[in-house]
Amino acid sequence: MADARALLACAAVAVVAGCVVGGYEHLTTVEDVSPGVEQCGECHVAIYEEFRASAHAEAWVRPAFVGATSQYRITECLGCHAPASVLVEGVPLLRSARREEGVTCIACHFDGCAMAGPAPASAPVRPHPVAQEQEIFLASELCGKCHEGTFAEWRRAPELGKRSCQDCHMPRVTRTLAQATDLLSSALVALEDEFPGRRHTFHLDAVANFEDALRVELHSRAREHGAVSVALKLENRLPHLIPTGEFGFRRVRVTFTGLDRSGAALATREWELFKELGEALALGEPRTFAACLPEEATALRVTVAAGKESGAEVIFFEQEWSLP
Repeated sequence: MADARALLACAAVAVVAGCVVGGYEHLTTVEDVSPGVEQCGECHVAIYEEFRASAHAEAWVRPAFVGATSQYRITECLGCHAPASVLVEGVPLLRSARREEGVTCIACHFDGCAMAGPAPASAPVRPHPVAQEQEIFLASELCGKCHEGTFAEWRRAPELGKRSCQDCHMPRVTRTLAQATDLLSSALVALEDEFPGRRHTFHLDAVANFEDALRVELHSRAREHGAVSVALKLENRLPHLIPTGEFGFRRVRVTFTGLDRSGAALATREWELFKELGEALALGEPRTFAACLPEEATALRVTVAAGKESGAEVIFFEQEWSLP
């Protein structure tokens, strides 16, 4: 095994000389060239695939953003939707190239001379300089550079037991930072150690049905007058408002559905909570929803979905209860 590892190390050293010729020489010269996400994805395959499916990848081209900025003529928000780097003082600056790729790898990981992150550099050879910066990448302050409103809510929340943005929106995963796809990348990552890091999903999907997001208590009373009365108390357990976010008419929809013995829907009651109308749930705030269901209802399905009024919703919580 030792001989095999040594052989792999020699192979890695031999091929790294070809990295510059292979197009990696500008990965840390963002001011001049701005490498594309697909080049990062040649080695960081898993992170690249997660990023491509995230809202960060669509930050610049999403129709709602294009419309809200009047075809990019309103410049106040542009820097956060295609930033050169968030590792700067003040508001991130709009980068000059590849804006259509949104909030890319370089936006969060380029520190001026190296690609920085929380993971220690374990590979014996590297195609670009690497800097380990542990604290900022584990802190909500990193996300707060652009998500200012939610970060302000987070800062006001009590410190005891408070999770960071990364704790909820970037699920934990243990893996190597790079994955092999060809002979060159195989040599580069052959001796890399696994690292307990995070997935680059970011979206609300990452916290759907998060156990502690909501405290839910269901109360039902005896059937009377041809109906069954139900009441549900929701309490926000997150260190920011539900819903949160600055733009796009953020909404939470609470839906009661009465079901018969076969599982078919008999009746539905919905409530909508808009942050812009002051209806969002604050941390620790209970809110009660009550409805009368048909006498034939034997079960209640409760769904809590969050999203923007103009976009797709994500089911934040869903559960069924039997009714007496």
